[in-house]
Amino acid sequence: MGGSLRVGSDRSRPPATNPWLHVSGVDVGHAAADAFATVSEALNIIYEVDPKRLRRIQRDVKYLLVTDAPSSAYLALSRTCLLSRRLVGRRQPVRVALTIVHEATHARIASAGIISRDSLRARIEKRCVAEQVALLMKLRDAGYGGTEAWATYLEERLRRPWWTPDEVLRRKEMMLQEHGAPRWLLRLNALLNRNRPRRPGSD
Repeated sequence: MGGSLRVGSDRSRPPATNPWLHVSGVDVGHAAADAFATVSEALNIIYEVDPKRLRRIQRDVKYLLVTDAPSSAYLALSRTCLLSRRLVGRRQPVRVALTIVHEATHARIASAGIISRDSLRARIEKRCVAEQVALLMKLRDAGYGGTEAWATYLEERLRRPWWTPDEVLRRKEMMLQEHGAPRWLLRLNALLNRNRPRRPGSD
């Protein structure tokens, strides 16, 4: 895989003040050079053990954006995977690679026209975790250590759902608080989310 990084500039990118680099076929946005290095190493790890998966990521994901959000996420409209600055700042490229695979699986599902409804969220998240475990098994076969413990951790996480409305609200509140949002906005966000209409048949 070509390891070169080239500076990119594209008005269609999500609004951000961050510089951008083109890394392994994906545009990566962040202000700090060490963040680019960590994300680049994570993408190289994916390429090393599963080049076919990286090619899928390149097709399904347009941008990787490191943000102040408390957790990582996928934005379908802009085909953007958000990576938490806290995660990337730990400089653990294998962990970042696993997160990219998780969010890229959301991208793959979205590209197939499947909408993430409440009734499907558990199945979708289980599929995302299964893809992470599949990468871990390839890492194990390539000689990476600690993969079995990571697989166990990911499977145990499924027992504590993070995709429920209450958990989604909690993460939104955390993000607003970290950005210094006023109390009235926090109350409005809670009110709007708690009164959100539920689709028939949703969990």
